[in-house]
Amino acid sequence: EKIRLLNEQLLSNNIQLKTSIEELDRFAYVASHDLQEPLRKILVFSDKLQTKYRDTLDGEVAQSMDKIAKASGRMQTLINDLLKFSRQTHINEDFVAISLDHLVPDVIADLEVEIEKSLAQIQQDKLPEVWGIPSQIRQLFQNLLSNAIKFRKKDVNPVIRIYSEPRNGLERIIIQDNGIGFDVQYAEEIFMVFKRLHSYHEFEGSGVGLSICKKIIDKHNGSIRAESKIGEGSRFILEFPIVKLKTHSELEAKTKKINV
Repeated sequence: EKIRLLNEQLLSNNIQLKTSIEELDRFAYVASHDLQEPLRKILVFSDKLQTKYRDTLDGEVAQSMDKIAKASGRMQTLINDLLKFSRQTHINEDFVAISLDHLVPDVIADLEVEIEKSLAQIQQDKLPEVWGIPSQIRQLFQNLLSNAIKFRKKDVNPVIRIYSEPRNGLERIIIQDNGIGFDVQYAEEIFMVFKRLHSYHEFEGSGVGLSICKKIIDKHNGSIRAESKIGEGSRFILEFPIVKLKTHSELEAKTKKINV
């Protein structure tokens, strides 16, 4: 009887927790969305003032206007990233077989400007298929590759390698770079929302990208972890379940199971 009561309490607590998480996600989405309009006005009017009076403003005022524009830009980035993070719960797409051999080159093409600017070299080995939501898997790789380019050493061209190592019934994909690296003690903290190891003066960003990656990989019943040493680059290791489906009915059953 005690076990039955404990199980009922556990089930009730899980339901309440799920409800609270969903409410928090909805709140984050609504709050972020409502902040967009006033922030957009700040950006527009500060830009108008800078454009119209740039030649007449004294140095201190011009510098203050520039700081307003930059701070507003950072705020807009934070809001957009928060919107992306909250939307991961609400996007409802079907799981399908995704060829990473086809998806990753598309992601690399999207990063063309960053790659050319940094003179990055991206080496892609043969990659497997994974079972997932295409838009989210695309965002996962875009965030990780963008980070690998961003956190590069000064005067050293980024070299990034993407390869796979099937192991223990899992598809393991590794993204390895020669960047600045980080202290291994922060290997778990970097996946927390808004967690930054560097100030925005050193590297742009809001600290949301890796938390989105973690949320995506969790939704796909996989895992993500990082290995690194300061000054010696980083390795991000993704693991997805290997899914072998033979019939249409198995596809439907698997989709329902994963979505639940």
